[in-house]
Amino acid sequence: MSKLHCLNVGKADCFLLELREEETEGGRRQEARYVLIDGGSKLDKGIRPPEYLKKKGVRRLDAMILTHLHQDHQGWLLEIARSVPVERAVLPYPPVPLGEKELAGIGDEERMEDIRTYNRLWKTLKKKGCLVETTLPRTISSFFVGEYELRCLYPFADTASRVYPMLCRLQMERPERIQAMYDSVRTLFNQDSSVWLLRKKERPLALFCGDAFHSSLAAAVGGCGLQVPVIKLSHHGRNDKGNLYFQDLLIRGLRPEIVIITADEALAAQHMDEWRGIDSRAQLLITGLCRESAELTL
Repeated sequence: MSKLHCLNVGKADCFLLELREEETEGGRRQEARYVLIDGGSKLDKGIRPPEYLKKKGVRRLDAMILTHLHQDHQGWLLEIARSVPVERAVLPYPPVPLGEKELAGIGDEERMEDIRTYNRLWKTLKKKGCLVETTLPRTISSFFVGEYELRCLYPFADTASRVYPMLCRLQMERPERIQAMYDSVRTLFNQDSSVWLLRKKERPLALFCGDAFHSSLAAAVGGCGLQVPVIKLSHHGRNDKGNLYFQDLLIRGLRPEIVIITADEALAAQHMDEWRGIDSRAQLLITGLCRESAELTL
């Protein structure tokens, strides 16, 4: 029986897919295969994903996906990559070609560390023989884990990032201009978030929206008649700072049975009434209200 583990990592994303084949070999139950989508946060309260994987007996990952380069998604991925073999990884960009001199110009230690950690993650995965691919530019459309397919619905093959070229340009800019240039694209990291659909034999099972904008999701699924039982809502269930991350009408049109929101207790207290109105037919699962994790049968 396959499961989706929705980890309580505070106001952050971390999902473990435990995928099992229906058939057995020689009457023996086949071992599970595992996919990790995002790595939680080191800043928020909640469980530590490396410890959770160890507790569940996860000795290797068939795949690791990072939807976009934000701390509340990248979180513990580097530590996991150092301790657990990873067969395939899908990251948003190639390594960011910035040294310490350029990073210092960003002027914010947390954001500097995001980029340092991202580059270390790349280096660690490659050093350990992992196949590393990217969504911008997109070098992969989908991949299979046994009978299960993970399909990248967004970005499209011709989608161009505004973020990555700007990050690369920082190495050529005067120090006094670096912070302003970085800040000009900082809010667009979510615009580059990938969206993933889990399917089994063409049957949709779960949709992971990362922190993608509504426009990205609408372009990916609008008008295609997709119906999916489990949806991980974008951006912790918030439309804020002038950005639209989801619309109730589109979510209802996907006819979910369960809507997952990665929010902590404080955010849940503030937005629960609003979330209940997204789709009255669907069950709400707020990860921050779980003791450790919620396990859904797929």
